[in-house]
Amino acid sequence: TPDLFPLPTDAMGNSVDKAGALEVLVVEGEPASSFLLCLQLRHLGYHRLNLSQTLSDALERIHLRGPERPELVVLDVEDDHIGTVAPLATAIRAQGIAFIAVVSRNAGALPPAYDAAVVICRPPGMSDVSDAICLARGHDPWSD
Repeated sequence: TPDLFPLPTDAMGNSVDKAGALEVLVVEGEPASSFLLCLQLRHLGYHRLNLSQTLSDALERIHLRGPERPELVVLDVEDDHIGTVAPLATAIRAQGIAFIAVVSRNAGALPPAYDAAVVICRPPGMSDVSDAICLARGHDPWSD
């Protein structure tokens, strides 16, 4: 089966995309939503994707050391779980990991635990995800 979103390669078939080397953790309990987020990330060139569907698994993964430790977390949070997931947001911030919070358009004010997050609304478009990654990693997505 051909890859729908092949990664950029050089003449020898080696990946040339720096984004592809970034370890990304997607935290999403809904399988359809996690699939779509991972598909968008893959299309943008991120292929080191890990998925956590539970709060405890996500907490364990952000405390990993070495190459498995995420460098970016994409946290999709339902409105009724914003407070419940706040300890994860606090832990991500304490670990110094860049993160994006995906929330509904009517989520209201977020707790201080999310202050370090780049917040985007659900459903995010491809440019929303791309710009949010740049901002979360400290880059200006609108500069040359």
